[in-house]
Parts: sequence; structure tokens; C-alpha cells
Amino acid sequence: MAVKKEARSIFSRICPKCGKRVKRGDSFCGNCGFMYSGNSTVADSVGFKTLRCSDCGGVLKINEDRSIASCPYCGGAQLVVESDFVKVEKYKIKSKTDVQLEKIKAKQEMDKIYMDYAFKALLVLLVMIVVMVVFGSM
Repeated sequence: MAVKKEARSIFSRICPKCGKRVKRGDSFCGNCGFMYSGNSTVADSVGFKTLRCSDCGGVLKINEDRSIASCPYCGGAQLVVESDFVKVEKYKIKSKTDVQLEKIKAKQEMDKIYMDYAFKALLVLLVMIVVMVVFGSM
């Protein structure tokens, strides 16, 4: 037991990205490379959500992509479950993004086709003018 307490004392937090223990004073996670800035983690920014530990009530800040949260206070782990509503909203957002990307690609393709035709029409017009000038001066 003494070894366990001693080992725990060198770790001050749990990485919010991968869930591994991070040594006190480290500015990044040695497992996944998650960067800590100053006294707070980057978990304060967008892309992270705040939960409460079901065992001790501690505040957990985890990456939105993670499905398991590890408590930095008690070491407990819990499954992060998304509601069906949240899953449906994520799919809607992804679908809208996919549709928007397809529209952009289609517009770029149409613009390219238009430019090709415009160039060809301009070339034909230029040839006609040259022909008129050459044959008109004879």
C-alpha cells in the first residue's frame, strides 16, 4: 500500500484526452501529447465537455470524442453516454456539411466547364474577327 500511495503522489492529474495519469509538473501527456497551458488545461476550450464524477462528485473535463471519463480526484472511470438527440444532431450537422461540400464541388465543376466554353467561344469570335479583317482588306 505504501508504494501505491507513493506512486499516486507523483501524478497530479488524468489526461482529459486519453485518460492516462500525467506526472505533476509535466506540460503535456507522455502518452498522447495533449498539451497543458499554464495552470489550466486546454480542456477549458471548445471541444471539451464538463461532467461530474459519479463516485466523488469531482469536476471532469473531457474531450468530446471520448466515451470514458477518468476522475483525476478519485481515479474512478465512468462511461460517457450521449443521448439519442445528441447523436441525431451530430448526424444532421455532418449531413449538412457533406451536402454543402458537394454543392461547392459541383459549383466549382460548373465554373470550370463555363470557363472552358467561354474561352472556346472567345477563341471562335477572335478567329472570326481575324478572318473578317484579313478577307475584308482584300
